[in-house]
Amino acid sequence: MGAAIRKTGRPMLLYICSWGNERPWEWAQGTAQLWRTDADVSWEKNHVQWTRVVQNFQSNARHAVFSAPNSWNDPDMLEVGVPGLTPLEARSHFSMWAISAAPLWAGADLTTMDAETRATYTNPEVIAVDQDPLGAGPAIAREEVDGLQAWDKQLGTVGGGNHAVLLLNLTSAPATVGVHWNDLALLPGAKVRDLWAYRDLGAFKDGYSAMIPAHVPCC
Repeated sequence: MGAAIRKTGRPMLLYICSWGNERPWEWAQGTAQLWRTDADVSWEKNHVQWTRVVQNFQSNARHAVFSAPNSWNDPDMLEVGVPGLTPLEARSHFSMWAISAAPLWAGADLTTMDAETRATYTNPEVIAVDQDPLGAGPAIAREEVDGLQAWDKQLGTVGGGNHAVLLLNLTSAPATVGVHWNDLALLPGAKVRDLWAYRDLGAFKDGYSAMIPAHVPCC
């Protein structure tokens, strides 16, 4: 199929889905442009479980080294707007997929989504992280306490000094989550921008931390 598509001379995507069973990230580069890395996020019609979202994100991240332009790991379609997630969990879900350079395919009913769901799907700054031309996948930068994680994705160029950071609270209670600049090989005084608030937060000497409600991303 890949050879037939190339022979047409037309721009098309070949997507491989064996739910990760055949480890396509190891052999499909140059034949297909993207592939599933795990089972379906949602096993029920019109319902999704938060634990399945987290499981697919973490499973997909294990193959981040294979992420590059025309070489995309897909943890399955987005379930933002599908019953089962709170609005804050849905935003966390979108942030996970964006920092993963994953395809942003909406799995919700587009005709009935509310304003908050639409705002999540259309945040241009978070989408820009997903579509960064470097195509880097995510790496966990810090996890001092189980479930309180800082994920990192380089932007633009390797070592260029621009990073997307996801502060993720996977616990059931609010907690402070942070990252040190030396975790990211950055010098003191790095500047921070909150992509969900569309707001520059200023420069911070050694790192950045914030109180994150349960399942809510920051920055």
